Amino acid sequence: MKIINWYIAKNLLLTVGMALGILVFVMLGTHFFRAFDLLARGVSPLLLAKMLLYLLPDVLRFALPLSMLISCVLVFSRMSADNEISALQASGVSLWQIISPGLLISALLSAGCFVLSMFLSPDCRYMARQLQWEALVSSPLAMLEPGIPCNLSDNTVAHIGGKKGNILYDIHLFETDADGKRIRDITAESGFILNNPELHKIELVLKNFTLAEYDLSAETAGDSPLPFLHSETMTLPLDYASAASQKPLARKLKMMNLKMLFGDLGLTEGAGGSITRHLVEFHYRLVLSMSPFAFLVLGIPFGIRNKRSETSTGLLICVVLALVFYAFLLLADSIEEYDHLHPELILWIPNILYQIGGLLAIRRIGSH
Repeated sequence: MKIINWYIAKNLLLTVGMALGILVFVMLGTHFFRAFDLLARGVSPLLLAKMLLYLLPDVLRFALPLSMLISCVLVFSRMSADNEISALQASGVSLWQIISPGLLISALLSAGCFVLSMFLSPDCRYMARQLQWEALVSSPLAMLEPGIPCNLSDNTVAHIGGKKGNILYDIHLFETDADGKRIRDITAESGFILNNPELHKIELVLKNFTLAEYDLSAETAGDSPLPFLHSETMTLPLDYASAASQKPLARKLKMMNLKMLFGDLGLTEGAGGSITRHLVEFHYRLVLSMSPFAFLVLGIPFGIRNKRSETSTGLLICVVLALVFYAFLLLADSIEEYDHLHPELILWIPNILYQIGGLLAIRRIGSH
């Protein structure tokens, strides 16, 4: 029996590895193109390599469950087509013994996805964000691309219409204060950047600029006088040292590890705020961690019932069901503001249905 288990486990692991390599390459494809573009514009290759490495855990937590699904459909459909499963059952080996290596592998992958989702992925996404800021400091012109918003600091977003050499054209800056109640709208015909990497400062020199400020807390436009300024030249300093020092206190929920997430949940609940967003984020990660097992029991019946010529059809159906699973993740994420809909519970619908349906189908097949 050990030889049979090792034979099935080896085939599953090899197929998981090949599927995982392809999926990771595809999922990182857009980041590769972006990295090559930044490399051509002067960003350090080592910095880009670190950014891609930090993005890998986030990609793996989505790629591992799909790899498990593809592997079990391909391996068990081949064994079914070669009558290996029928021969094993005729020899007195139960179906649960046959699929036990897959159950063990899915449990290990679920544990790996749990660690990735709860700890590694949030921390790595945060470090990738820090590296993006470092790239902006080391090569600010490389990060400023016409038509693409760029975060110059925690509260400043820049849009540029064109770039020629070191000169920027059609500059538009939105700057908010710490509490988000005031917005400064700055436009300029042109400008250029003075970089001081040692002090982590960048000075943006604007030519022919206009500055307007809006008070969002005022009930009417005439409640308080707001400044309006037009001039030929203005130098706007951007201090990255202070912004970087505030980063650990300004993590988004998706960049918080499990300890930080529950800490922020406690603070929010203590202040009387809604904790639905925290619950959605926690259940999102938990559901994703359990998905390798759900995808395994979903794929095994399709694999065993298929003949070799029908493998592609069964695999296509499983991939569609996997997309439905991820669609529920997006749905819950999009309605996280609506507490009465309980989006944290909606996340569990496909996971529970796939596990119950798959286990019942395996039991029915094994009883024949």
